[in-house]
Amino acid sequence: MSRAIPLIAHVLHRFDVGGLENGVVNLINTIPEDRFAHAILCMEGYNPEFCGRLNKKVDVISVDKKRGKDPGVYFRLYREFKRLQPDIVHTRNLSAIEAQLPAFLAGVDYRIHGEHGWDIYDPKGDVRKYQIIRKVFGLLVHRFIPLSSELEDYLVERVGISKRKITRICNGVDLTRFQNSIPETPGDWPFKGDDFVFGCVGRLEIIKGHIDLLRAFHIASLKEPSLPMRLCLVGEGSQRKVLEKFIVENNLSATVYLAGNRNTIPAYLKQFGCFVLPSHGEGISNTILEAMASGLPVIATRVGGNADLISEGNNGLLVDACSPECLASAMLRIASDRNLQESYSSVSRQRAAEHFSLPVMVDNYINVYSRKQV
Repeated sequence: MSRAIPLIAHVLHRFDVGGLENGVVNLINTIPEDRFAHAILCMEGYNPEFCGRLNKKVDVISVDKKRGKDPGVYFRLYREFKRLQPDIVHTRNLSAIEAQLPAFLAGVDYRIHGEHGWDIYDPKGDVRKYQIIRKVFGLLVHRFIPLSSELEDYLVERVGISKRKITRICNGVDLTRFQNSIPETPGDWPFKGDDFVFGCVGRLEIIKGHIDLLRAFHIASLKEPSLPMRLCLVGEGSQRKVLEKFIVENNLSATVYLAGNRNTIPAYLKQFGCFVLPSHGEGISNTILEAMASGLPVIATRVGGNADLISEGNNGLLVDACSPECLASAMLRIASDRNLQESYSSVSRQRAAEHFSLPVMVDNYINVYSRKQV
């Protein structure tokens, strides 16, 4: 199809609340409308409310893949590609890479695949089956985009993708949303102004390590009961009841707040004294970037792309994953040192502005979509 503005079909598992999905929203909302048009194909549905975050007209389509084996999904994807006739297909993560085959068969001219983080069943990239899947479908991919240096190394060293086919692009953060506005305190905020609040934003799933954070907070609170430390977890997921049980059993109801899903993330970040990400696996964390843009010290596990974002000892601390004791020590170090908080805060904001701004990310993607990086 001959069109004035090239169409990109973004393919992902599900279009709903999440870091990857927020990145897609930011990308689509920021790319100039006279450069590229967009459609979103979802393997397993979408959240209509989340679609409202898009600020331009975008078709969001679900091919309703059934759980387990569903050969029919290849035909449904092929049918949508033939109908839309996109100039570019951009799949993301293992759960969507199979769309590369129907895109090839439908004659899509340029095919891109992004790796944003580890699969929940393969948090360290060790599963040989998944390496083979990426290798086979990768034969149809013109350009791979890993978000972190760790994912780039994985593609080259363990999957066997040529470095010539890889362009690493880090996520970008909308600085104006997190730096220029001063949101009001959330109406349901339970803590006092002089409390020191550790905060975390993310899906309440095992791979995100929230139970480690709760254990670390409990350890820290017992070691230094005089410090007015509090903990706020923003997000929902399958582990909520597990976390609630731990909170009740350890008498933490007055100091730990499970806020659920929230659309006003900047307002919550403004209440935090330190951001904590206890994940067992990550790509490039949007929530760390948002915390940095908000001027927060960051404590994160030494996994995925976290070390690409945090300059250890300058704007935050890195700790071993699955180690509540180490995490507790880092939390106490920051909570007890006002000068350290202020120093880390300043460097976080500076690093976000200089290295991880949204315009830099969007320009890099436009270059790939325009085939200026080959």
